[in-house]
Amino acid sequence: MDKLQKVSDNRMVVIHNYLINGKFDLSTLEIRTFLYMASEIKPRTTSSDGDLEFNTVHVPVSCITDSVGGKTYNILRKFNEQLATKTFKVKELVQSGVSKGKRKDTNIPIFAKLSYIEGSGYIEGKFNDELKPYLLNLIGNFTKTELKFLLELKNTNSLRIYLLLKEQLDFGERTIDYEALKEMLSLSDKYPEWYEFSRKVLKVAQEDLAGSDMAFEFEPLKTKRVVDRIKFTLNGDKKELQETKRGNKRKTITASPLPYQENNLFNQPVITSTPVNGDLTGNARNVMLKNGLSEKQVGFYLSKLEPKEITKTVYNVYGKLTTEEKAKVNNPAAQIYEALNKRIELLSK
Repeated sequence: MDKLQKVSDNRMVVIHNYLINGKFDLSTLEIRTFLYMASEIKPRTTSSDGDLEFNTVHVPVSCITDSVGGKTYNILRKFNEQLATKTFKVKELVQSGVSKGKRKDTNIPIFAKLSYIEGSGYIEGKFNDELKPYLLNLIGNFTKTELKFLLELKNTNSLRIYLLLKEQLDFGERTIDYEALKEMLSLSDKYPEWYEFSRKVLKVAQEDLAGSDMAFEFEPLKTKRVVDRIKFTLNGDKKELQETKRGNKRKTITASPLPYQENNLFNQPVITSTPVNGDLTGNARNVMLKNGLSEKQVGFYLSKLEPKEITKTVYNVYGKLTTEEKAKVNNPAAQIYEALNKRIELLSK
């Protein structure tokens, strides 16, 4: 069987983290089409650069599939019809107005149009304008990765897990609610037993990503003997990991160099001035920095939680401890990290 046509090593895919954590049910061929089209976009990752509108994109069929059989036109026509019906389900917090802080679920059709001209060798498509906040205007909350590697993954679940781990690359680990992960992967009605899900989804992804920058180990976490969370740990130098567990700094894993200055995610501005009364964002940022979280981690949590919620959580898990109790905590940043992740998981349900 022929291999996929190679794409440029420096072709990047940049996606808002709300999409990465959203729910969508796309086949391997469908998600490859989406990713190739996304790689044609120059998103606005700062206040002054990037595309303002979606353009029509031509996707070479040879870049997304190695074979479509003898009846190419009929196959791609049916493929286009099916893909044109697909949507993203995005979960986010309302940022302003009377509903500020409330959870919001939105279903967004992915494409404004899709077509295939017989014999052309290209699928022609354009994204729905409702996706602009998730593919064009990405200041401060995005993940960037190489298209070439994503196209090589044949398993959709492995690709999704790669992106979910890539989003929190700088953390070195990620804990995800078990049922929430199944929903993201559109597997809520499949694999009712943990053993099945572990064997047919997680271990397959683990094997697929073993040679990548997102190679991982996973551990089921239980409440009353029932698996309710999964802890993913990115594989790095074992000695470094052991030293990190004994010290006060979280493990940071460096991905393969990318051709852009901001490697992959959460390119947040840094507030260096002392916050004034009423500056909830500044107070939340400073309390996280003071307790050992990195700038990128701070940017991530500010994109997911209300500043007041962050400050309250940090106080409850560490700030209200006595001096003697704090002295017994070897890694306050890790303790705060776990608590904030639990708040995000609670809001995502």
